[in-house]
Amino acid sequence: MKKENSITTRDKILAMIESEYESDAAFERELELPAKTVNNWRRGRSSSYMKMLPKLAAAFDVSVGEILD
Repeated sequence: MKKENSITTRDKILAMIESEYESDAAFERELELPAKTVNNWRRGRSSSYMKMLPKLAAAFDVSVGEILD
């Protein structure tokens, strides 16, 4: 069940990035993330977004609960 939630959470975060930023690189620059972070999320190589939920929620002006829901 947790894996399923992670996939849903990842998909929501990626969709928000796509709708709010012109590129993954622009998002990474704004949040001061290492290059290729979002690419690693897209490819399932990293789930570091789970540790960053409060920062992501603030960036998108939503609550952590909305991202996880």
